[in-house]
Amino acid sequence: MQTTSVRADEFVHKKTFSSGGYSPSAITTGDFNRDGLVDLAITNETTNTVGVLLGRGGGSFSSAVIYPVGSFPTDITTSDLVNNGLTDLIVANGGSGTIGVLFGNGDGTFQAEKEVAEISGVYTVVAGDFNNDGNPDIAAVQPLEKQGSNVWILLGNGDGTFRDPVAYQTGAESLKIAIGDFNNDRNLDLATADYNEGVAGGISILLGNGDGTFKTAQAFGTPLAPLSLVVADFNHDGNEDLAAGTFSNPGFSVLLGAGDGTFGKPILYGLQAPFTSITSGDFNGDGSMDVAGVGDTGHGDAGNVNVALGLGDGTFLSATSYACCRTAGQVVSANLNHDRYPELVVTDTRSEGLASIMINSDHLPAVALSKDALFFGKVKLDHTSPLQSVTLTNTGFNTLDISKISASEYFIQKNNCGSELSIRASCKIRITFRPRKLGKVNGRVYIADNAKPGRQSIDLHGAGIN
Repeated sequence: MQTTSVRADEFVHKKTFSSGGYSPSAITTGDFNRDGLVDLAITNETTNTVGVLLGRGGGSFSSAVIYPVGSFPTDITTSDLVNNGLTDLIVANGGSGTIGVLFGNGDGTFQAEKEVAEISGVYTVVAGDFNNDGNPDIAAVQPLEKQGSNVWILLGNGDGTFRDPVAYQTGAESLKIAIGDFNNDRNLDLATADYNEGVAGGISILLGNGDGTFKTAQAFGTPLAPLSLVVADFNHDGNEDLAAGTFSNPGFSVLLGAGDGTFGKPILYGLQAPFTSITSGDFNGDGSMDVAGVGDTGHGDAGNVNVALGLGDGTFLSATSYACCRTAGQVVSANLNHDRYPELVVTDTRSEGLASIMINSDHLPAVALSKDALFFGKVKLDHTSPLQSVTLTNTGFNTLDISKISASEYFIQKNNCGSELSIRASCKIRITFRPRKLGKVNGRVYIADNAKPGRQSIDLHGAGIN
């Protein structure tokens, strides 16, 4: 799968906000002040802080409020750790080897970080209820190489404290972790992206027993060497699937879940860059999950976010690339303006603390015509010219509804377009010229549809002779 050219009319780089520090990396979203708007929390790796940006709606945010955390924070997530209805922040501090919690006050502010565990080299964190007691728990990844990585489970007591961490081994150099129910037993399971120096890594699945313990990890997808991971149902079968940003074959791979904790062979979608961060969402409102990712090839194209639309059967269209920033670090999806379509938020890792907001601004279809004019030359009166054709393609993010295709007098059109044209689909408009008067004749084919600007046309030129 090749990346198509940048289109600025679908995801628009609306604004850049400061994260309040340097080298912003991980992002999480939530409603921190209970006003119904999406807020952001961003880790700043080199300044050892978290910046909190309160949403104002429409993709705008207030200035970042800074909270000191441990050394080199590499990941962040949210949960309600004390069951008070307020959002708390959980931070993986890779440099200091700690997991810290910032308890929310419900007004958009947070208490000072409290250390809840020491795990050397901790890299990523997620939160969920692993033992079904109603209290959120934490799973944290400790990437190790030859001997395999560890996933540490911290079972929550419901008051912001946790039991001692318990380790479960995964593959070598696990970098990311995701939560799902992969065997449909209503117990939370875990998946890790095992990079393994970019050589033979795969994905480890730890099936949960529902009591806070997990079965021995099973490996799938070797040798993908995944860098990132997201869980979604890409083929509408009710089973959770995986999409992984891959290094050994740059791009992303999809592993369709069987619903019993196993996965099919990975389906690769190649790109020029590996997806170092990947997210999912229904970006075009068709009811099927799509993916978006960022990656750096080292050739000046690191400032793009790539969006691949899902077809609903587990396959994807070619990715479209959108310029976002200098060097894209992590991407998350969130509905920032209360419409049907999620936006993208991207950190700029080599900037002085910048995050870019990519507004999902145009969800209408778009029309591309293979020709915008046809020339039929000289044709005898009451004779029909040779047939000429124009290809119409829906290049937009939604179904093209065609209400009418018509031609000016002396021109005859026939088409196979029908009343609807799906995303990336094409049809043919065939036109002939039959003059009934002498001299130059100019006309048009008109296409009425739901794409901007609402009506397209093809210029037609000919001349009638005796």
